[in-house]
Amino acid sequence: MFPNTQTITIWDKCGTIPEGEFGFNWSGYKDVGGGRSLLRLLEERSDELRRCFFQIRADFLSILSQSLSSYPSSTKVENKLIFMSLLVEGSTYKSPCLLDFFRLLAFDQELKTMNAKNLRYVGPQAS
Repeated sequence: MFPNTQTITIWDKCGTIPEGEFGFNWSGYKDVGGGRSLLRLLEERSDELRRCFFQIRADFLSILSQSLSSYPSSTKVENKLIFMSLLVEGSTYKSPCLLDFFRLLAFDQELKTMNAKNLRYVGPQAS
């Protein structure tokens, strides 16, 4: 399914991944050249990635809540604020970082099926 390559590129800029290279397009829904779209992979595996996200989020919030409860100065207001946060709300419209998180979950699943030794990011900025 994937070329036998040791370097995987995350491409986050205009243009396409150079010929002969393989990687993942950070933006856009089309598989172009040697690049697979992370957004397309996210859409294809949305149910599985959603379950994974909810499990990670539940574990994180549980640890955070327990940690706050262990401090004597912690108040119920602090706990309520956590559960009113964008992390709990889970809206990718209000928190674009959640979409990045989902992209990284999709990328993680793909990496598990590959024999990659190196990762390379090519783009104008870190998202």
